[in-house]
Amino acid sequence: MFRLLLILTAMGFASAATAQQSFVVEAPNIQLEYAVGSTLAPFTASFGAQQTSGASVGIYGYSLGVQHDPTVVQVDAIDYGQGVLSSTWGAPDFFATQAYPNGWTSGVIIDTHGWHTIFLPQMTELISVTYSAVPTATAGMWAYSSLDWVDTLGMPPVETLIVVDGGGSVVPTKVSGAITFAPATSYQRGDIDSDGGRSLTDVTAGAAYLFLGATPPSCMAALDCNGDMSVNVTDLVFLLSFLFNSGPASPEPFASCGYEPAASDLGCDSSMCP
Repeated sequence: MFRLLLILTAMGFASAATAQQSFVVEAPNIQLEYAVGSTLAPFTASFGAQQTSGASVGIYGYSLGVQHDPTVVQVDAIDYGQGVLSSTWGAPDFFATQAYPNGWTSGVIIDTHGWHTIFLPQMTELISVTYSAVPTATAGMWAYSSLDWVDTLGMPPVETLIVVDGGGSVVPTKVSGAITFAPATSYQRGDIDSDGGRSLTDVTAGAAYLFLGATPPSCMAALDCNGDMSVNVTDLVFLLSFLFNSGPASPEPFASCGYEPAASDLGCDSSMCP
């Protein structure tokens, strides 16, 4: 009977009130830049939970449901989070998920025998979801989808519940998140002062920022003259060598406007590029 209660609760069929403990579940806030005309790679979002009050209690399982805007993102894969893996008993005994056009649900039981539990003293990843952008959402405009905890997905609907030691369930406080897609700004390396060219004034602007406390460049990625995804005096020396000593040109985007490599996160707010 105890195992049946766990399974039913995790799948949204039962809800025994437990007032001694409280929990919070959180969805992430993710902002991704994309190069206009390119395909944005799938990305992973982490959904977690934490016990926020009451005596520490073991967690037997949980059921979750999160809704998104189907015109902005879609679900590619759902997996259990690192917070429920154990070196002693491994992965959860029961793990059921379902993806929908506008969201996903999951039911998890750590141990169907009721011998093992997990604890949530800090925010702990319960579910990892891989999303991808709907192509029309990254067509040159900003796009936004909230990530909202809901109890309406599935048939019967799956409730967002935490199953605690003893088989009771707790309705957690729900903190929504969001996914935002922002079109990236194109630029040219070395155009540090954003005047459309490369000259000694760019070196001066970079040195003023790095060593004299001047306002950061409007396009920090342009200061990465040597393309190593960091900004320091080496970039100024690299640009000086190109300008006055026939040194090598910077990696692209240099000869023409282009976008920051995916591995770089320096950012570019504005530039002279279209």
